Amino acid sequence: MTVCCYTYTIGTGIFKLHYIMPTQSIEFSGFTCDACVKLTTITLRRMPGVKNLSVEPNGMAQIEADRFISLEEIKRVFEQTRYRVVNVAVNH
Repeated sequence: MTVCCYTYTIGTGIFKLHYIMPTQSIEFSGFTCDACVKLTTITLRRMPGVKNLSVEPNGMAQIEADRFISLEEIKRVFEQTRYRVVNVAVNH
């Protein structure tokens, strides 16, 4: 997990907001080669809010995003690909 900090001003006060970016694990099926890893990485990186990610050849991915990304949204992004989303879990 990554801790982020935003600094903002209201009137004469300066405030800092700290929050933890959620990490999500995604399991894919359909991986057969290194190109699968690369294409999945590119696709996930294009999703709004994704800040960090890693994709493994076994079809497991970890993403950190500044928002929760639903299973339905992830499945929709991969609809036109040969990869299927098997499971999504939020890591605490």
